[in-house]
Amino acid sequence: MTPSVSVIVANRGRAWSLSLTLQALKRQRHIKPEIIVVSDAPAPRDLSVHWLRHDEANVATARNAGLMASTGQIIAFCDDDAVPEPSWLSQLLAGFDTDEVGAVGGPVLGPDGVREQWGEMGFDRRGRDTPDGPFRKLNGTNMALRRKAITAIGGFDPRFAYYLDETDMLLRLHDAGWRTRWIPSAVVHHATRSNAIRGAGTTVAGFTQLGRSVAAFARSHSPDCSQAEDMVRDQRRRLLRLHDLGLLSGHGVAARLKALKGALKKASDPAPDRADIPASVAGPADPRPDSIRVAIAPRILSRRSARRLARDLSLHGFEVTVITQIWLNRPLCVKWHPDGYFHHRGGVFRAGNRWPRWSAMLEREVARTAPLRDYTHLILSNRRGDAFVLKLERPTVAKISYRMDRKWQIVRKFDTTSAIDALQH
Repeated sequence: MTPSVSVIVANRGRAWSLSLTLQALKRQRHIKPEIIVVSDAPAPRDLSVHWLRHDEANVATARNAGLMASTGQIIAFCDDDAVPEPSWLSQLLAGFDTDEVGAVGGPVLGPDGVREQWGEMGFDRRGRDTPDGPFRKLNGTNMALRRKAITAIGGFDPRFAYYLDETDMLLRLHDAGWRTRWIPSAVVHHATRSNAIRGAGTTVAGFTQLGRSVAAFARSHSPDCSQAEDMVRDQRRRLLRLHDLGLLSGHGVAARLKALKGALKKASDPAPDRADIPASVAGPADPRPDSIRVAIAPRILSRRSARRLARDLSLHGFEVTVITQIWLNRPLCVKWHPDGYFHHRGGVFRAGNRWPRWSAMLEREVARTAPLRDYTHLILSNRRGDAFVLKLERPTVAKISYRMDRKWQIVRKFDTTSAIDALQH
């Protein structure tokens, strides 16, 4: 029996990227999650999303507000600048196979959708991320918690408005006897937008909160250790790098370091009362019908028609991936398209390709993504612009060839009606 799932997204000033996140969450495979957005913006006309108004710039209080409004037995978290894979929630749920597991997470891919931004990592009681740390680290943009576990420890600590909020929560879960699990196949794509602390959009107020979080963590978990010197040294190095790139002035560097040092010297406030999170009121999750999962690989003359077909198939409930390649040395990039599908773009002559053939590169990309996307059909175009539909025999992927046999069904000029008929029969 599949447990009910709620997904909480904390949003602040990112309307465009949030719309892509919600698109991907509504297309999760096998599961219909309860989606809760905690935002400083007014609610849109979208009845499929539970929208909570939250003006405070504090990720911990925003997540606690979402927890108190949620009803699922499992609560997942995703950022408003991230897009999860279609199998994300089902893979996370598979990690809760024993009652001792309280938290599950997975890898986060960077802005290009290929390279890993955050992999399996540990941390120690000083909050430092180390590969051999005694505690398993999860990232807040790809994390799910058992409701009983997060209720037992009283939710997130509001002192951590930003930074170390997940680390503090995971350490308290461990001390309460809950286990944390890592699922490599639960993947999220992260755009990494700038904010008050990260990137070129850093502010003095953001560095003040950074110091407050470090001081609060030290008081709660390592009162005998001083983390101030390490933090100041690391942040000075990062700020000077921004200065060298012309993104921050010398006065800006000095002001941020001063704010950080001042916050670190001040005594942290004592731990507040924990959030009173209600018990789950939802039953088992409503299953979502299994969808047809299509990979579309157009040639140059049929790219526009293929993108139109991908949009139409997505509107009809199909799970779609478009793979386009050009005859240049362009690195592979994977993005979620606003029309509701993943778009893979790259050059045939990109680095690492020793045999620059269009069909060989396509075979490699289909094989690379097949474990995540679990394709059921392949739509391939020829040089004249016609499309051919092949039903793939799982778990293997057919070798791509222009010697079409009776298994291939032709679709003239990527016609949507003909393609849907070929995919369903």
